[in-house]
Amino acid sequence: MEYINVSGYKISHLILGTVQFGLNYGIANKTGKPSKEQVEEILLNAFDSGINALDTANAYGDSEKILGEILSNYPKKENIIIITKLSPKVNETTSDGDIKNQVEQSVHSSLSNLSMDSIPIYMLHKAEQMLIKDGTIIKHLSKLKEENLINNIGVSVYTPKEAETALSIDEITAVQVPFNVFDQRLIKSGFFEKAHSKGIAVFVRSIYLQGLILMDNTDVPDKLHEIINFKNQFKKIGEHSGRTVNEVAMKFPLAQKGVTGIVFGVDNLNQLKENINLYNKPSLEKSIIENILNRFNGIPEYLLDPRQWS
Repeated sequence: MEYINVSGYKISHLILGTVQFGLNYGIANKTGKPSKEQVEEILLNAFDSGINALDTANAYGDSEKILGEILSNYPKKENIIIITKLSPKVNETTSDGDIKNQVEQSVHSSLSNLSMDSIPIYMLHKAEQMLIKDGTIIKHLSKLKEENLINNIGVSVYTPKEAETALSIDEITAVQVPFNVFDQRLIKSGFFEKAHSKGIAVFVRSIYLQGLILMDNTDVPDKLHEIINFKNQFKKIGEHSGRTVNEVAMKFPLAQKGVTGIVFGVDNLNQLKENINLYNKPSLEKSIIENILNRFNGIPEYLLDPRQWS
């Protein structure tokens, strides 16, 4: 497992996403939430494999509480790096006074749930929270950072425009973005190069597009059928290179300079082991990367943004 230094933290290339531990999540999830016992088994195996970072959120059901309970009994808890997020309920309609209270309440709630004194990376859950009332949320988070309740301020975004905005805010040191073989918008915008030059940590999520990329074509919802043609092309790229679709989907984001780590979620232990095995495969040849960049640079945005699927 490779590690990258982020503001004094040594973070593993693979970051385990935990939304599935608190909610029924993902278009390809057929089994629902794993039990607490299953989550503990997944976490311990992840840690033994070298994964030392977990991505969660105040809004992921009881994910934070489950992690807090399990980590409380883990002897190397101090080595685990937590990325969590502000409540998405803090929005434009919130008054100035209430914003301060809700930001503090959200941070303290996460600290309590996770049984921590300080959160390594605390992110805005929605990009619009960056600019609410002239950035007042970030101002309040900066004060909490001065109190050592959080150590880094980040943001989770969906679009290239939101990602660019994040780079313009000095207090933000980490950005979480969607990126995969089909979604190349951030390459076109030059985001990765800009983030790398500024020393901003970039965590990539949705490498399988919530499982859609790996899903059997017969299971693809009717409203997303347009993606089947691209899935078939992608499968041929893998076959011609002697690689599986899963392997290419995992290794492609890691080939992009400026990617700090990959956030991936699992529903069970077998999926965890499969993803770690894929991560350990050799890097992609330049010809495969170029083929992907040439073939999938014009996919309609509604297929790339899960918010538009419903």
